Amino acid sequence: MKIKKTFKRFNLESINEGQFSWMTYDTDVQIGSEKQNTIDVYMFDNEGNQWHEKKYEGYGVFGNMDYYELLAKMNGYTEEDLEDKAVLKAIRAMGKAEMRDIGITLAFEPKKLKTKAKGNKVLFPALVENPKFPWKRHDFTEEAESDPNQSWYQEPDYDDDYEDDDDYEQGWYESNNLFPTFDDYTNINENKFSGIADLVKSLHFEIDPKTAEEKKIEIGYRQGEVTKRKQIEGGEYSLRRFRKEVKYGDGTYLGVFIPGSYDAAVSSLGDGPHAKKVKKVNWNQRKYDKWISDLAYDNDGGGQDSSYGFEMAQNAKFEPGLIDFVKRSNRGEDPLQRIQWDIEAAMESVVINVNEAKVSLEKLKEFVSKHLRFVSTSDEFDGTEGGLWASAEDADMYKGRRIYDYYSEDHKNYTFGVLNSWEKELNKRGYYSEYYDAGTVMIWEE
Repeated sequence: MKIKKTFKRFNLESINEGQFSWMTYDTDVQIGSEKQNTIDVYMFDNEGNQWHEKKYEGYGVFGNMDYYELLAKMNGYTEEDLEDKAVLKAIRAMGKAEMRDIGITLAFEPKKLKTKAKGNKVLFPALVENPKFPWKRHDFTEEAESDPNQSWYQEPDYDDDYEDDDDYEQGWYESNNLFPTFDDYTNINENKFSGIADLVKSLHFEIDPKTAEEKKIEIGYRQGEVTKRKQIEGGEYSLRRFRKEVKYGDGTYLGVFIPGSYDAAVSSLGDGPHAKKVKKVNWNQRKYDKWISDLAYDNDGGGQDSSYGFEMAQNAKFEPGLIDFVKRSNRGEDPLQRIQWDIEAAMESVVINVNEAKVSLEKLKEFVSKHLRFVSTSDEFDGTEGGLWASAEDADMYKGRRIYDYYSEDHKNYTFGVLNSWEKELNKRGYYSEYYDAGTVMIWEE
């Protein structure tokens, strides 16, 4: 469930005379106007029209469209209303009035000028970072949160940056012994979080995404972070360092622990508390061939580059027992290399026609239900027909990776929090994923 934000309104003087800005709706990031804090911003109206701004200048214009002018239009006003004496009186126009004057009055003084929109509530443009923002599910009566720094860049309290591991490790947190060393992780009672070290280890082995996020927040809190976003970043930084230390993959994977996976098997801690819970998987040639064929398709009909087989082969790391099976079946060969070659060979015989591959919603539901624990129809969700309603909170897996991970920073394997290989499966059937919120996904026909 999305938490309603508490919004601060701009001072009218700053709107008319000074520089001003907002926070993005989907990522809660400052829409800055300086070199250090400029981001790509997409402004949506309630009809799905989109304006892209690469360099916001601080005065309310996105993609050559004024925010308040768009607000006026969204609420049913046109240029003809600028000739209406009652409207001019309400906006207190001094000289020639503009559409943005109507928008400003609607936003700040709704008692003086009423919206013409259905429902009698003022509609506001949505300001987001996601160009594929699910605008159909957005509540446009929710006003954008104002930026307390009015788009000006603010120097951080310290110079450390989560994106720069080398600098960060020498930073404030480490100097104050807030980040544990590997030695701190030994001989830890998993049931008692006496310090950050044991909490990070517990986070590493956590398999529930909700609990994992709570632990990240707690770690960040103990490190001195104030905002939720920074607390999560602090927790993820500690997790990244820990997983590098224990050689769980390359340390870049920040999702929940995957018992029985290749990364778990080769790490110094193995499956840890999950060792007895890992189900042994018996692979055979038939099962292996089926797994290969599931990966070996041409998703766009134009062929795949040489990197595709290599990238797909990496999924074997997350399939319990698969690497060992390939080793036994192909003595003397690198198992991942062998898998890559098998995928590439299978690709040569696979041709996919997207139009022919389109399936009914019923057939799609059958496929999706094999991998997601909760799947229903969009009609059951909000009365809209033609789609599926799925949960993104169950850490459901596909080819060894979590399917939906809203907060994922793995940009190689995820696009806007959706596993690429999963999205390809939906696409070839004629459908695509769309987040409603962090825990809810809708699947629609393309």
